[in-house]
Amino acid sequence: MAIKVGGTEVVDNNRQLKNIASVDATTVAALGTAGVGGGNSFDATASGALANGDPVIINANGTVSKPALTVSANDPATFGYSSNSNQGTTINGTGQTQGLSAAYNSNSGTTGAGAFLVTFRDASASDALKGNMMTIRTDGELNVEGEFSIGGETVEGSRATDVCFNEPLNIFFIAYRKKASDTVSVRALTPNGARTISGGSAYTIKTDTLAPRIATDNNNDPYNFVVTFLESNNSALMAKPFQYNSSNGVITVGSEVTIESSSCAGGHHIVYDSTNDKFIVTYANTGDNKNIKTKVITFDGSGNSLSVGSEVELSSVSVGDFNFGTVFTTSGKTVIAMKDEDNSNYLTTAIFTTSGTGGSFSSTQVAVSQDVDNVSIGYDDNTNRVGIAFKNGGVTNTVTNFTTASVGASSLTFQSSSPASLGTTNSEKGSARMPFSGTNVGTTLDTARTGDNKLLVVFTTQGDYGRVNIANLGSTSTSLTSTNYIGISDAAYSDGQTATVQTMGAIDDAQSSLTPAAKQYVQKDGTIGSSASTPSVEAGLALSATKLLVKG
Repeated sequence: MAIKVGGTEVVDNNRQLKNIASVDATTVAALGTAGVGGGNSFDATASGALANGDPVIINANGTVSKPALTVSANDPATFGYSSNSNQGTTINGTGQTQGLSAAYNSNSGTTGAGAFLVTFRDASASDALKGNMMTIRTDGELNVEGEFSIGGETVEGSRATDVCFNEPLNIFFIAYRKKASDTVSVRALTPNGARTISGGSAYTIKTDTLAPRIATDNNNDPYNFVVTFLESNNSALMAKPFQYNSSNGVITVGSEVTIESSSCAGGHHIVYDSTNDKFIVTYANTGDNKNIKTKVITFDGSGNSLSVGSEVELSSVSVGDFNFGTVFTTSGKTVIAMKDEDNSNYLTTAIFTTSGTGGSFSSTQVAVSQDVDNVSIGYDDNTNRVGIAFKNGGVTNTVTNFTTASVGASSLTFQSSSPASLGTTNSEKGSARMPFSGTNVGTTLDTARTGDNKLLVVFTTQGDYGRVNIANLGSTSTSLTSTNYIGISDAAYSDGQTATVQTMGAIDDAQSSLTPAAKQYVQKDGTIGSSASTPSVEAGLALSATKLLVKG
């Protein structure tokens, strides 16, 4: 006999669960405890190893396996603009373009989705604060829409802007240093058409400051942001939180905290660690041998306030004049690429792994054994590879180069070929960030699209001409399809063993950290997550932190 809860049928005549997502978590757990829906399974030969709790697909020959992700890396990276020595295209004509930063609208089907935004100081137009939006065309080049002014503001310095994108809000946020007053301010920049934005009101972060950097966590409402900046008088590194109220568009600025009390003129960057819900600040202390240091920031959303963890130092390198970049990758790992003045100015990398309110650095690695300057870094989360742009330092009329590496647990694996060249004229400064498009790009905005997976490389050439190119670090494929998922492995099995697979209606108890009553999805790499991947395949429904009602 079928059973209903609140008028909704939750157990059919075969004692199988259905419509369970519409029932409260308490009822779901009670049904699971009662054993309703359990016991469904079948046996098949394992193709490859299976761990207890792995999602399982059925292969054409009747064997079963864990979905696998295959990466086909480009070595070296290929570029959208291959003519004129990969120099790309301009974003501000022949105008002097400084203080570059960039972000990507990673939404699908929303206003402005799939567009990059580059922000900059136009030194040829009275230091106007400007932006330029662009999308990737099917031929791999860019639809560059043309520069526009932001708020009628003028800005100062070669590191005058930084921009991030908050995905739930579908809004870019810019931090910038105002001209004359040396005031760091922030604005919301809302896409209001296919490739245009409208700027919100300016909110003051701090006066007498410079070199702002900004990051957001994408997780809360009000939404949390952190701005870091240097004090003008002693280069102290400070941070301030702010929250954005989505109902009225108001920004509320919290109290500042000190990251380092002085001597941080060597530069700083901030990223958000989505694995640990922390902000990671990395900086070069010119008063301490230009060593790289990192601190972990915890955002208290209820109080709009910050707490700062203990300093973690990478004392084996010496970095100055903003000659490094940072990017968060995956699994709590932030990759730092830098010019190491202690080792012939070579391009050097290290991985910072977050742990609680601190963390640790990996050993350093030399990426390129040559004198470098102006280092920028981005991350391709499709192929789990970083892209690093840098100037060939110590040589006149030199180029911007580009190299890539895959991210491991404690080290990087660099490309085997020589770095690619991005131009033949003297390169200047790079961008504060090189954003990745993910799977959300195309020629027509405001519609869902298939993926190109490209990194936007932003840099300036001789005369401070701003340029962009599109780097393709590789592609991926998965053995998961929309129809071949059948269930969850009931134990650990080696290749060739007979494996028991729990199928639709069974309750698997080998999961961890699930949210009860939340749908779970099979990921392309054979893991289980709370968000749909591509293709979208539902693994089942969480009954508890460890139990999954198998969809199959």
